[in-house]
Amino acid sequence: MRHLTTITLGREQSVSKLAFSPDGSRLFVALYVGGVLIYDTATAELLHHHVMRREQGLALGAFPDGSRLITGSKVLSVVSAQRGEGLGTLDCHKANKSYVCDVSVNAQGTLAWCASSGGDPDRKKKGDPDSLQLWDLSSLDMITSGAQGERIFSIALGPDESHLYVSSGHGYDEGQTTGAHLAKYEAHTLKLCWREPVPVWMANFVVSSQEDVIWGAGDSVGVFEGAKGAGVYTFDARTGEQLGHIKTAQRVMHIAHDPTQEEPAVLALLLPANSWKIPSVTSQVARFDPAGGRMLADPLELKGSQTVMAVASTGLVCVGSQATLHLVDAQ
Repeated sequence: MRHLTTITLGREQSVSKLAFSPDGSRLFVALYVGGVLIYDTATAELLHHHVMRREQGLALGAFPDGSRLITGSKVLSVVSAQRGEGLGTLDCHKANKSYVCDVSVNAQGTLAWCASSGGDPDRKKKGDPDSLQLWDLSSLDMITSGAQGERIFSIALGPDESHLYVSSGHGYDEGQTTGAHLAKYEAHTLKLCWREPVPVWMANFVVSSQEDVIWGAGDSVGVFEGAKGAGVYTFDARTGEQLGHIKTAQRVMHIAHDPTQEEPAVLALLLPANSWKIPSVTSQVARFDPAGGRMLADPLELKGSQTVMAVASTGLVCVGSQATLHLVDAQ
């Protein structure tokens, strides 16, 4: 792996989520202050800035054909990837008084699954139960919804789009996670198939192409426990049973498929525990072989507390922090 370039954002443009177009030519950056930035990855040039006032960019999803993206928190906006203009909205807040934290779009670009976390983003106010919603992107109407009951971190469609997978967590009790789960739902009815406890919160996860295993980004047991319990986890996608755990000395903030390897591998973004206490933090992008239970080669080190990551099908990687983006070649 090698570092390609650094992109510096504006003073108040803190990065919330990242995504690539399918061919890796465009980078989409959702902002906490609202709106989305669209970059040309070949030149690192800012092409469009779609502004969304009074709307945080907590969720971000790219349409599989690269033509559009969807972002927002209470109201999700469908945005043209070519022109950066709004094409329509999903009023998720009207359907459930919560904030959408993640969104997934099907291959045809006709359906969107949204995950809402009850209350406001900083959890100071109690909102509606954490829920899942299925939306029709043609009519912009909600098809169905279902209660989850825990704070949702991440959702993902299975490869054949018949199932939706969800990672969630209940809360902290004296610095420890008191509830963390993975769940599997029927995608079009949101009927629960299974819901199993996991050792730590899964910041996000990916489903294998055969939909037989799930690889999860294990954060840590608790806010005062350093990186205890952190690592790359493997679960059986049919039952939720834990199959493996590669322990790491750092928190795993994000995980993604590694398209540069012939054998199944994942890329993970690692952040030192208690990073807010360290004057000069170094994050890492590392490659793991989940089946072999090991890290492959030395990780790439990057300055700063990098907290979000996206990986393109071409092997281009972007990691970000408050106002900085790093483009990395995973080859």
